[in-house]
Amino acid sequence: MEDELQKCIIKAKEFVDAQNFQKAYEVYEEALIKFPANSELNDGLRNMQENVLERISPKPMVSPTSIHYGDLPGDNVILRHEEGKVKQWLETTDENSDTNQSNSQVHSEMVLEEALNFFKNGEIHRGRHALRSFCNSSDHDVYIVMKSLYDMTLYKECIIYLFTSRHPKKNSVSVWILGAKAANELSLHATAEHWIREAFQSDDFNSDDQEELMQLFFKIRTARLFDNLPSEEGIEVNLSEKGRSVRALCSYESQSVIFQEGPVLISQALDSDYDDIPACSHCAKCLVSAEQFFGGKSLKATRH
Repeated sequence: MEDELQKCIIKAKEFVDAQNFQKAYEVYEEALIKFPANSELNDGLRNMQENVLERISPKPMVSPTSIHYGDLPGDNVILRHEEGKVKQWLETTDENSDTNQSNSQVHSEMVLEEALNFFKNGEIHRGRHALRSFCNSSDHDVYIVMKSLYDMTLYKECIIYLFTSRHPKKNSVSVWILGAKAANELSLHATAEHWIREAFQSDDFNSDDQEELMQLFFKIRTARLFDNLPSEEGIEVNLSEKGRSVRALCSYESQSVIFQEGPVLISQALDSDYDDIPACSHCAKCLVSAEQFFGGKSLKATRH
């Protein structure tokens, strides 16, 4: 019996070393039927399960130099929805284009200051057409246009302008930052985070931009996760490289709800042969339990 036990242990370890976890699990399962109380078998199976779960769901990195800037589960859907909003704004502009057809030649020759005057006077559609004509007919500094719009709190116009940019790959870090700030102001948080990631890919990105981008990303992610909390709740939310915190600013009655997490989303598991598994809607960490992954019955056997 002892020889048979050792053969099973050696065989299981060989499969684990070869990362053939399914075969290793089968060896452990069969061996535990004969030797249910053997500690070496139980420990070996448990360690293998923990390693597999860790491989499927690595712990998120949150240090300042390795912050997780990746998108959240479902962000591709949210991005398409937010892009749809911007397209609706553009369609509204196009529907009103006929009213200004006679002035199109004049608009094409306007400088930026004249285009901005339309916005100042509340003539949004004329301002958009003037700005579009100006940008299409001249070589201009994209940052100056974005900065002018942003300083006038024309956040929607910043987003429209950046969406219709002719050469997005040439945009500077400063341009993407202004776009992300404007998108955040209008609660287009997925777009704002996407543009932060674009900033990291800009040709002029350098290490000096790291801190500003990191702080802006934290601000956007905080707004995204917690802006739906009513301000009268008397709480302060902080999301930083040290983690997330929700701090009470006043006394609360016993059993009162201060904060409630959002729903868990379904995400594709990376580096695995499995289909949809539950994942945290905030950090994308896998939430599958050991019982779900390996089966409750076999785990129960290893814990006795």
